[in-house]
Amino acid sequence: MNKKIKRESMVRWFSPRVLAQTAFDVLVSGALGRHTDFRRLESLHNSQEAPCYDYTTETGEFWLDYVADSGDGWDSTYAVARYVSQNALTLRDLHGQEHKTVRGRALIFGGDQVYPIASRDLYQSRFIEPYEQAARQAEGLERRDIYAIPGNHDWYDSLVAFTRLFCAQRQIAGSPTRQERSYFALRLPHGWWLLAADVQLNCDIDDLQYRFFESVARRMDADDRIIMCVGEPYWILREKYGEKSLAKVIRADAAAAALGAKAEQKVAQLDERLQALALTLGDARFNERPLEILEQEVLKRRISVYIAGDYHHYRRFATKDQSRQKITAGGGGAFLHPTHDLPKDKILAAQAAGGERFKLQPHSFPDARTSRCLTWRNLAFPLLNPSFGWVLGSMYLIVAWPIAHRLTARGMTESIDLGAWLRAAMAQLTPGQLLILLAVYAGGVLFTDTHSRVYRVVAGFVHSTAHIAAAVVLGAFAARWSAAGFSAYLPSLLATGVIIAVGGAFVGALIWGIYLLVSLNVFGRHANEAFSALRIADYKNFLRLRIGADGQLSIYPVGIDRVPRWRRWGRAARRGSAPRLIEGPITVAMPRTLKL
Repeated sequence: MNKKIKRESMVRWFSPRVLAQTAFDVLVSGALGRHTDFRRLESLHNSQEAPCYDYTTETGEFWLDYVADSGDGWDSTYAVARYVSQNALTLRDLHGQEHKTVRGRALIFGGDQVYPIASRDLYQSRFIEPYEQAARQAEGLERRDIYAIPGNHDWYDSLVAFTRLFCAQRQIAGSPTRQERSYFALRLPHGWWLLAADVQLNCDIDDLQYRFFESVARRMDADDRIIMCVGEPYWILREKYGEKSLAKVIRADAAAAALGAKAEQKVAQLDERLQALALTLGDARFNERPLEILEQEVLKRRISVYIAGDYHHYRRFATKDQSRQKITAGGGGAFLHPTHDLPKDKILAAQAAGGERFKLQPHSFPDARTSRCLTWRNLAFPLLNPSFGWVLGSMYLIVAWPIAHRLTARGMTESIDLGAWLRAAMAQLTPGQLLILLAVYAGGVLFTDTHSRVYRVVAGFVHSTAHIAAAVVLGAFAARWSAAGFSAYLPSLLATGVIIAVGGAFVGALIWGIYLLVSLNVFGRHANEAFSALRIADYKNFLRLRIGADGQLSIYPVGIDRVPRWRRWGRAARRGSAPRLIEGPITVAMPRTLKL
């Protein structure tokens, strides 16, 4: 008898239950991460040196697959699992040309294999079952190895479930897992290596992991090159949240446009000053530093390609000669993230004076225009997140009902003079209500997504004021309507409370959606919150990598514009879109190849 499959829907990130559970796990995992690093316990259990897995004996072309940020909704996770499981996949590029790709000899999971938190049951229902279902529907699958690095969501149970799944030499969808720790190295044909680092919750690499990568680096030849997989794109985090230091880089970019021939010299000077600034916990360079040391001092700048998930879209930065790439490809099944939160032709700040500059490439997935349009769906926030609306309705009730109660008792609801009503309401405020209002303002400021204190205070104040004003006005109208409909005081008071709660659930959620829309489309903030609220299953992606006989690396970014829904998989060609190449393929030649 076949087991009935539970097809999970996309996680409702604004559900009060999910918010409370995730907040608790974040606090607990953060505390444990600071005081008890599971990676050290893992290394004590496996006292031998972490192995390096060798694929240099493979003949012919060598293929790898990379999937990150899966295990959210069934439809999106299964769509990626289905296509990445096929032995052969023919993809059309932007010019209509067909490219034949082959199932990877190894499948790399790049972090956050399950949402919202890590547990054995959620790994089973949201991650394993979609991949097992995809494997059952495919025929004649060739053997491949599975590896994974943890993301922050995998760390929320201190890697307990992750280790049981990926570090115990078990099988997933008929394919074996080989790693023994949460980080690993693959030696690939033609002088290529794939290194995968576990950066825990704070972009931190422990000392034992450093020693492991040092031992791997000693095995490399001078011309060897590295594909580096990390759990989060720290190069983006630095740009978005390192305002204290990046203000100088922004001014440098402005100087470059104005100074002409002196631009490079000016930028170099400001970069040098940037590196001289003291590192602080609020500076994104604090998190970037461990990986920067790993690249420059341990791996000796051999990294040609960086790949990360965590951001659920596809976006690529590259040097001018395309010899080095920084790719974000977190489209394995989680809700979509926007791609219009960075300016067009964005250039990343150099890590050091005179360092290479990485420029944002034109083909993101989804494209910036589509991403901006999708943000407008936040106007439907009350319909997409109804349970969160009731949280806001309760807040409106706490703010406005006591005021409405006192004004109703004083017979001040006969007219709708909002000015007089608001003045009277202010006069009726109690110390307890003032504390409630201060708590609302504090919550608004803390919720604001930015490391700029001025922006945080201003945006948080405006957002909170909009909710308080809406609650007070809604209370005034509720008291007026209730007084007109009920002659007795108690029924009128109860009706006022019901109207405030129900109306607040809708109005408050609408204001919240408008705030997210404006924050992202105007100020480039709240990318995570604005799109997690939408729970978009479409626009998924994964990477297929090929090492040719000449040592050239080709990267095939695969995009799925529309994910077929599970009820329609029998008619997938009509209901969903076929996978296609987002761009490219992207080619990275070995230095020894370039010398020929």
